[in-house]
Amino acid sequence: MGDQSAVHFRFQFHPRNRSGEGGRKIRYTILREEEARYFVPVSTLLRIYRGEPCTRRLAIRVRRTLRWMALTREDFTMTMVRASSDQVLDLKAQHERMSLDEIEEFREFYRNELNGFIDVERSILDQNRSVRYARSAIVTEMTLEASAVASLEREERDLLIAGSVACNEINNLIKLATLTGICSFPTDIRLAHAMSMELTLAKLLAGKIHESWKLVCQRYFGTGLSKKWDGKVSSGGQQALRRLKKYFSRKNLISRVRNEAGFHYGQTRQWGREYDKQPQLRWYLGERHVNDLYEYAETAFIAELLGEDQKGMVDAVEKFRNDCVASSQDILQFFDSVFAAFLEEIIQDRGPGVAKMRKYEILANKMDDFVGIPTVFPDEIPSEATRQLNALNEFLSKISSSKP
Repeated sequence: MGDQSAVHFRFQFHPRNRSGEGGRKIRYTILREEEARYFVPVSTLLRIYRGEPCTRRLAIRVRRTLRWMALTREDFTMTMVRASSDQVLDLKAQHERMSLDEIEEFREFYRNELNGFIDVERSILDQNRSVRYARSAIVTEMTLEASAVASLEREERDLLIAGSVACNEINNLIKLATLTGICSFPTDIRLAHAMSMELTLAKLLAGKIHESWKLVCQRYFGTGLSKKWDGKVSSGGQQALRRLKKYFSRKNLISRVRNEAGFHYGQTRQWGREYDKQPQLRWYLGERHVNDLYEYAETAFIAELLGEDQKGMVDAVEKFRNDCVASSQDILQFFDSVFAAFLEEIIQDRGPGVAKMRKYEILANKMDDFVGIPTVFPDEIPSEATRQLNALNEFLSKISSSKP
């Protein structure tokens, strides 16, 4: 790579290749230049650990480095830290001079800071693997006599159908957005494609969340159903509704993205000024059009809609993601609670025989790159709907045992 000071972490911790070979035998392979430039050397980590100022761009590279170390930990577990000082010095002397004090300082950094970070990243990786390699999931099939639903008022039936469609769409977008975050080898090109897919799905999700809230306002509050059902909705559903009211009562990122990018394209003169702030425009062209990516457009979108300047873009994207996750869960929890209240009243009126429940164990699809998209996620991922079904099942059991 020419400049020996640019040797990076991959140099010490080399994972197995795709064929399963390598790993511990190829300890000190140097990264290709286009891969290595996205990581930082040990000396940089030490400077930051000592409290020296760190730019946001450097902080992103540091996080990529630490995340890479976390993801490859099982293949090569911190050999430099666990080796004796002489071994480490011998290794580092060839590439990046480090004194014994610096080595000991890095040991302290690993013990106090890095180990906790790796534990967190490993838990995220384990969750991703549970999605990618899930074996099965328990799904409850529920059937209800159509005549029982017909006994609901027209406004209640409208809310039931429209709300169910909204929940399906939000759940499907969440699944797809979750899968785009699974990046087994985070090179810059892969990360750029993953970010673009995640932003596309997040914009659609923001639109669906916004429309779902309008649905609640128009068909739950607007029709007067709230007066009848507020007291019958579970406490979890009531809390979710309060959070939604608070969020959408003020300016928020979800509504802004929905209005300016969710279902149509904003004025180019509005986004165009962001191009002038970029030192260069970058895009990728593949042999097939499906692999084309115009990264500069995503950067302009983020800067214009989510961040006021380059410095705040990373925080803005993270906040937008968190807003989408929190609001979608609140929408799902609220509708689950309302539907459960509907069903409870139907069962009390018509008897427990009107509803039937049956559990199935379903093999969850494995995902090989982008070939197979899982239709069922593993049970390790918490589901408010699952908790609602379990509570409903207990309710049905009580009703059945209390009637002759």
